[in-house]
Amino acid sequence: MAETDTWETTRQGGSSFHRWVTLHDDGSLTIAGHDLGDTPRDALGGGEYEFCRRVTPAGVARFRQVLGLPADAPLLPALRARFERTADIEQALAEAHIDTDFWSRVGD
Repeated sequence: MAETDTWETTRQGGSSFHRWVTLHDDGSLTIAGHDLGDTPRDALGGGEYEFCRRVTPAGVARFRQVLGLPADAPLLPALRARFERTADIEQALAEAHIDTDFWSRVGD
């Protein structure tokens, strides 16, 4: 069964921000977010912004090595202990040259 850890659910002025990380049954990892309100409207021209970054199972195994985590160590608690924001996880993946797939959408 997939495990999900919610990292952020905040409201700020006329906007709300949601971020979560999911470790899927196939060993892949997704970092996802959903923003609503004034901030995405001002920055992107639409009142809603969604995104999802996916790391393959092989990429997750490599990321574990980069982080010094054994293959059987619980990943989501380790990420929470090491990183403050999901953007920090994304930066660490990029710095480790781990390929990811990225999808996003702006709308109303």
